Amino acid sequence: ITFTGLTPQTEIRIYDTAGGEVFRATADGVEYTWEVVNSSGYALASGIYIYLLQVPEGGTTTGKLALIR
Repeated sequence: ITFTGLTPQTEIRIYDTAGGEVFRATADGVEYTWEVVNSSGYALASGIYIYLLQVPEGGTTTGKLALIR
């Protein structure tokens, strides 16, 4: 999954529906490709995930992702 139009240094966080953080990274540029893995590098199971994008100035964007394997 590729996030585009980012501000450099945007923090990307992915959560499961129980609210547990499963992935966190910081985008170096205006795009970031997430390989749909958890922070340990293991593939995530099918399900609904929530993403949160936080720019360095503090603004946030959230959304849902449906993963079907």
